[in-house]
Amino acid sequence: MNRNSWPSCLGRRALPDLVLLARFDLGRACWIAGVCVLLAACDDVVEDPAFERWCGARLCDWDTDSGQIARSHGGSQREQAVELLGDSSQISQHSSTSARCLSFHALVQAEEHSDAHIAVDFNDDGTVEFEHKISSARRGLVEFSLAAPLHYVGARIFVRKLHPGKLVLAQLRVQRTSGCHSRRVALKELPGGAGCSDHDECSSRICSMDVCAECALDVNCADNQLCVAGYCTRCASGSDCRSELRAAVTGEERQSAENGVLQGEP
Repeated sequence: MNRNSWPSCLGRRALPDLVLLARFDLGRACWIAGVCVLLAACDDVVEDPAFERWCGARLCDWDTDSGQIARSHGGSQREQAVELLGDSSQISQHSSTSARCLSFHALVQAEEHSDAHIAVDFNDDGTVEFEHKISSARRGLVEFSLAAPLHYVGARIFVRKLHPGKLVLAQLRVQRTSGCHSRRVALKELPGGAGCSDHDECSSRICSMDVCAECALDVNCADNQLCVAGYCTRCASGSDCRSELRAAVTGEERQSAENGVLQGEP
């Protein structure tokens, strides 16, 4: 096996270690079995978790959103790392993951006053729903798991430091996993058509068939619209929008109609 065929999710520096391990009299079968186990564990949701791929002065697979970064070293001279420079800096990467449970493993060297965090923006819509402080670790491995929303499309993973202070990362591995026991991250103010699991996640407060709807009743729409299958639709003719057909309803009737939409009933 050469470096070009080695899976990127394991990192380039894992290959020499395994070659060294294979020199012991463990048998060819054990070597192959060990590689297969490692390949099965390749479930990374970000590219270049070990910060090994550089395009000049920037990371090839990570965006530098603010501040500056520099190539650095982790625990040894051969271990690649990235340092976030200046008073405040941020790197991020979009992931197409839709995993419901994510595990994070970061190798960190940080000063407490750098106020550094790992953050996640589910749906990559500009709203950060989760942050975990890593500067308190100072030096070593930071591990945690996260119960992701039930319905989302992709996410952006951030590393940010908010104040002056040293922050070096030798690894940020984010993987699909199972068995998350933390409270599931809740989304808020989702637009119509977005996936949802609860009414409170939608800006309309209507989650119908796992999708945020715009309306439950005609009176929720503009005067020239009717509520059709949870969405405000322009009237085909003026007679469709006669005021007597859009009469105000009682609270009990409104609740009954909303329940019908929320449950997907005609």
